Amino acid sequence: MAKQKKEEALKDVNKSEGGTIQTEQETHLKENEEQPKENKGDAYDVEVEIKKDLEKESELNPAKLVEENISLKIQIEELKNQVNEFKQKWIYTFSEYENYRRRVKNEIESEVRNRISKIIENFIEAVDSIESAMKYISDENTLAGIKLIRDIIEKAMERSGAKKIDLKEGDLFDPAKCEVIDFMECDKEEDDKKIAKVASVGFEFEGRIIRPARVIVWKKKQEQKSDGK
Repeated sequence: MAKQKKEEALKDVNKSEGGTIQTEQETHLKENEEQPKENKGDAYDVEVEIKKDLEKESELNPAKLVEENISLKIQIEELKNQVNEFKQKWIYTFSEYENYRRRVKNEIESEVRNRISKIIENFIEAVDSIESAMKYISDENTLAGIKLIRDIIEKAMERSGAKKIDLKEGDLFDPAKCEVIDFMECDKEEDDKKIAKVASVGFEFEGRIIRPARVIVWKKKQEQKSDGK
C-alpha cells in the first residue's frame, strides 16, 4: 500500500511539473507571436508620421516660400555688407598703424643721428685743438704721443660713422663741402677757384656735412689796365 501511494504521489508530481512546463512554453510562444505584432505596430506608426509630414509639406504656401527666400537673401546681403565694412575698417586701422610705426621709427633714427652728430662735433673740436697745439711742440717724443692721441680719436669717429671729406690740393672748390678761409692769387686761368691748401679736414656723417673742410682757394690775379700815357 505504501509503495502504491508513493507511486501515485510521484505521478501527481510529474503531472504537476508537466503542466507547469507546458504553461511556460505556451507563454513563451505567445510572447513570440505578439512580438512581431508590436514591431509591426511601430513600423506602422512611423509610416503614418511620415505621411503626415508629407501632407504638411504639400500644404505649404508657395508664396510664403518665396517670401522666406527673399528674406534670407536680404539677410545674406546685410551680412556681406557688414563683412565688407569690418574689412575696410581693418585695412584702415592697419594702414594707420603702419604709418605710425614708420613715423616713430624715422623719428627715433633721426634723434639717434642727431645725438651721434653732436658727439662727433665734440670729437672734431678736440682734434682741432690737438692739431693747433702740435704747431707749437718741438719735442719729437711729445709730438709723437699727441699724434697718437689724435689718431685714436679719429678712429673712434670713424667707428661712429664719421668720414673725412675727401679733398686735396688742385680740386675744384665746392661750397657744399668747403669753407674758404683765405685766397691766394695765381697767374693761370685753369687754377682759378681751385683749392690751394686744405687748412683743416672736413667731416660728414651719413651724407650730412658735420663740419666743412677749411681751405685756401686760388684766385686769378686781376690784370691792371694801363691809362695809355
